[in-house]
Amino acid sequence: MSLDLIRSGVPVDRESGGVSGTRDRPRPGGRDDRGVRGRFRRSSIFGAAAMVLAAGGSVQAGLLAGWNFNAADTSTGSLLADFGSGRLDFASIADHHDLFGGTSMNAWDDLTPGDALGFRGPGAESGSMFLDWDPTPEIGGGPRNLQCSFATRRSGTGSDRVDVDAWSGSDWIPIASIATATEWSTSVVALPVVPSTSATLRLRFTLSGASNPQGTVRFDNLRIDGVAVPAPGVLATMGLLVPRLRPRRRR
Repeated sequence: MSLDLIRSGVPVDRESGGVSGTRDRPRPGGRDDRGVRGRFRRSSIFGAAAMVLAAGGSVQAGLLAGWNFNAADTSTGSLLADFGSGRLDFASIADHHDLFGGTSMNAWDDLTPGDALGFRGPGAESGSMFLDWDPTPEIGGGPRNLQCSFATRRSGTGSDRVDVDAWSGSDWIPIASIATATEWSTSVVALPVVPSTSATLRLRFTLSGASNPQGTVRFDNLRIDGVAVPAPGVLATMGLLVPRLRPRRRR
């Protein structure tokens, strides 16, 4: 199983949609009509391929479960998801938790900053926080790529690392080790593919690196998102389009 950390400690506001340049600008001088027609045909084929993907299913990430911690009742050491179905259990370190000021980073539905779930000192490193998510038929079946993301912030002496593990059914598998920052930042972790709506996802979050009993680390806007895997028929159609991109011989 190949499980990769996509991004760690990168503020969402700093993400870029791409870099503009001059690579695709028309070059000065004369243009050959046959070249123009060739480029038009290639553009048309790529456009058709894009439409096939659009028709075959959405490739946009969709929120499946989320915790915003705003005005949360944490007295039991566990929280049901604020969006979707899921459960967050931190009973083993509940004696070292508190609610702190939160952020809008990684939030959904234009949520305003509220509370964040925080843990204090080395004592919070003696146990773990667990996330359980059970897909339901209402969400939709079929394979999908999953990702877990959350915003974090620590004090200068708070836990400086979060280790994320996934339950395989028989053992915990490490999937990410994330360095926390003293400013709010977002981490995104790739998760195993959920093969059907009967599969269960279970994650474990373990803190380390606190150097003072009063040092804190905060979590906010913890979420699970899914991206549908394109159907085989869509990929087959793409395969039929690709051979047409071969250059034509000049007569």
